[in-house]
Amino acid sequence: MEASWKFSGGVAKANLILSGTRILHRAWEFISQIQQSPRSISFAIRELPRFTILAFNSRSRPQDVLPNFESLVDSHPLSFLITKDNPSVALDSFPLSTFCTLLEHPDLKNK
Repeated sequence: MEASWKFSGGVAKANLILSGTRILHRAWEFISQIQQSPRSISFAIRELPRFTILAFNSRSRPQDVLPNFESLVDSHPLSFLITKDNPSVALDSFPLSTFCTLLEHPDLKNK
């Protein structure tokens, strides 16, 4: 008899994808590497066959940087997070603003 796989939902599918690609393990390796950097803002880009990981770290936490979440809707690079089924998103303002700043870095503009 042929075995068939049935998934109970998105969590089961996500577990299969995450374990098959080892994306969390690989991402954690890159995060650990950049946490040791003495620079105030550091980042690492790893292009792998099926995905690209961009990890970044910042030593400072300016409290006055609050991004405009309305800009996520159309032209923001993270606009893919907002879907018809998930019309709102909650992101910590500091990592979001750091990510947006890093997008202007010459090494990242073409990625």
